[in-house]
Formats: sequence, structure tokens, C-alpha cells
Amino acid sequence: TRTQNNVPVYKEPTTGVVVNGTMTTTVADASTTFSGLTLSMYRATVTVNYTYRNRSYSFSMSTIRSSDI
Repeated sequence: TRTQNNVPVYKEPTTGVVVNGTMTTTVADASTTFSGLTLSMYRATVTVNYTYRNRSYSFSMSTIRSSDI
């Protein structure tokens, strides 16, 4: 897990105020076994939290990667 603070999320076009947030990246082992064979997979999840106009927001995206061979 890696956390980065003060990541620019949005710039208000009329005032030029920059909204910063916190981005957390997590990589987890999602391997599974089928018929005695292990398929190595990893899941990466990125979550961004920020506050804009006194409201808190959070969004997350994830992907899974496995070997090509």
C-alpha cells in the first residue's frame, strides 16, 4: 500500500483554486488454483479521497493482471 497526499484532483476554472486529495494505491495477491495449477494474479486498487465545497468525495478503480504464459 502506498499513499500520496496533496494530489491535484481539480482546478476551479473561475478562481484558479486547486483541489487536492489523497491517493492510495494497494496491490494484492488474487491468485487462485484450478485443477492443481495456480494462476498468479494481482489486483491493483487506486482510491482517491478529496473535499470540494465542504463535501467529501471518494472514488476507486481497480484492475486485475495475470501472466500471459
